[in-house]
Amino acid sequence: ASALKQWLPAVFQGLDVWMSDHDIEAVERWGVELGTALHECKLGIICLTAESLQSRWLTFEAGALSTAIAGARVVPYRFQLRSADISPPLSQFQDVAADEEGTFKLVRSVNDALGKPLADDAKLERVFAHWWPDLEAQLAKVEHLQQSEVRTDREVLEEVLELVRQSGIRDLNNVLGRLLSSSNVLHVE
Repeated sequence: ASALKQWLPAVFQGLDVWMSDHDIEAVERWGVELGTALHECKLGIICLTAESLQSRWLTFEAGALSTAIAGARVVPYRFQLRSADISPPLSQFQDVAADEEGTFKLVRSVNDALGKPLADDAKLERVFAHWWPDLEAQLAKVEHLQQSEVRTDREVLEEVLELVRQSGIRDLNNVLGRLLSSSNVLHVE
């Protein structure tokens, strides 16, 4: 997260990056500061590591981000994790890996979230190609303190089943809602 905080303003000149761990002073009320920052942001990046997946604070901030940002523009940034390592509620967001391809997707999302993009795709690719080696070097220095706990096939399948069921229920509710709102359906009370 610290590496991204330093790196993103180099890619996007003038970009203001706020990080809860660094930008809340010891004397401040964290809830007020967090609320103010979330109200002003256009996109949230959740940095995920094997260690942070166990953090309740991370889940709280992810929920706060998803409700505070219009359109829930939240990107989980996976460091030394696979998508399958991420479980709900964080798995509901489209994640990217902390590698060159994933980081470029993140940069493209930041560019799109700015409202008035700072660069077209060709320029964005050139700027990214220039700055990526700096972030890659910073990420290579990060120690990996804990092995990621690999989720079993059964855990992943159960999550997929739950998502399918939830999706099916929503679709069923949509179908029933359309049927009941139809003019040729008789409502019995």
